[in-house]
Amino acid sequence: TNLRRVSGMDAKAGNETANGFAGARASLMGAALRENKAKPVNVPKGAPVYVSTPLATFIQKYKATCEKEGIAPSEQVLDGVSNPFNRTLCLELDATNSLTNPATVLSNRQLSLVCKVLSEGFPNAFRSLHLAHNGIDDKTVTEVSAYLVRSKSLVELDLSGNKIGRSGCHNLTQTLLQIGGGYLRTLDLSNNPIGDEAVQYLASFLKINPNLQTLNLGNVGAGTRALVFLANSLHANTNLTHLDISRPLCPDKNDEETTIHLAKSFRNNKSLKRLNMAKHRMREHGTMWIMDYIRTYNTTLTHLDLSSNSIPADGAKHIAKTLSSSDCKLEWLNLQANRLTNEGAIALARAIENNTTLKYLNLSYCSITEAGLVALCKAVGGNTTLKALQLSGNKFGPNARKAWRGLLGWPVSGYDGALHDKIDKTNKRAEGKVSSVSSSSSCCAAAAASHFLDVSEIDFVPLIAPI
Repeated sequence: TNLRRVSGMDAKAGNETANGFAGARASLMGAALRENKAKPVNVPKGAPVYVSTPLATFIQKYKATCEKEGIAPSEQVLDGVSNPFNRTLCLELDATNSLTNPATVLSNRQLSLVCKVLSEGFPNAFRSLHLAHNGIDDKTVTEVSAYLVRSKSLVELDLSGNKIGRSGCHNLTQTLLQIGGGYLRTLDLSNNPIGDEAVQYLASFLKINPNLQTLNLGNVGAGTRALVFLANSLHANTNLTHLDISRPLCPDKNDEETTIHLAKSFRNNKSLKRLNMAKHRMREHGTMWIMDYIRTYNTTLTHLDLSSNSIPADGAKHIAKTLSSSDCKLEWLNLQANRLTNEGAIALARAIENNTTLKYLNLSYCSITEAGLVALCKAVGGNTTLKALQLSGNKFGPNARKAWRGLLGWPVSGYDGALHDKIDKTNKRAEGKVSSVSSSSSCCAAAAASHFLDVSEIDFVPLIAPI
């Protein structure tokens, strides 16, 4: 079987046209250059410049600056710099466990001080700067912008999960326009209250940026106008490879205009490889546009996330048509939490039988029952490339259980508790996961030595890391 690791863990996871925004976009770009009193954008050329700096030197300078300012050095900063596993010149100041340990959150004063030390003494010492979940506001982000102006080495900036609003994003975008994007390759602004207007402004930067490859704008309050701006930017952008625009603000449930604009961008865009459009309220019409344009024009997209939309069975048929195409390049497809039903699952199963590119498919919580699950099982059995299929949250009946157990090589009846316990312990050692299997599970288990299995009563969910 191609399903290597199986678990019972759940994986829960607007209408104006483009022409109407062309003049506004030009005005925004012009205003940015006028406000910065800048000449036309000077695009940096060549590779980023790194200056080897002993970490002890940075720590010494940081402590001296703290003493001068009359504040205690932050352990979070010291640990982030002196991490023995830090071999990528990355300054890790994330506060990802801020809810359980508030002490890991840097104050705005501490963050300002760190950016000051970086700008004045170590502008080219780090490749990456991670400042997620630190409560950075619009005022503090100006310090980060000042560092960007001076740095010729920074290629990755993570500002996700902060409190950056419209003015903060506006300031950051002005800086990026002024320096032609610098050498930045990755920018993560997800989970910030940026708002629709600021995202429009940032989209104008995308149209001229020569270097940015990864942009995460998930859950930033992007509305209809911002999404259309972003779609227009993708027509001209030839460098962006990863784009996350999940969880936008789409007030009209019946409007799929933004999806159509994004689909049309595939006609000209030849660089995008990964696209996240989760929670776009996409239905059959929008799915048809996306899939038709991918199938007809796109030759680069390999990862597509359409989870938590409203895609019905007819939408799944459009997806299946694309998967059946010999020109399909998709390797990773997430359709979790859509209304595919058995009709959609059977259409996808027929496509999977002959698809030779797809490696990961998530069909969790798609209202699939017996007939659809059995059809998927038969399709997986004849597929030689699919490595992981997530099916949690669907309704396994006796025929579906029997079919999947047979495919995976498990006994069809009986229960070997000792073997189950052995597999459970192996999972914990190999995956570092806590088993969700109940001791009263009626499902039995057996596994080849090369497989790590965690068996639940109705779910077969491979453990696989997100992109």
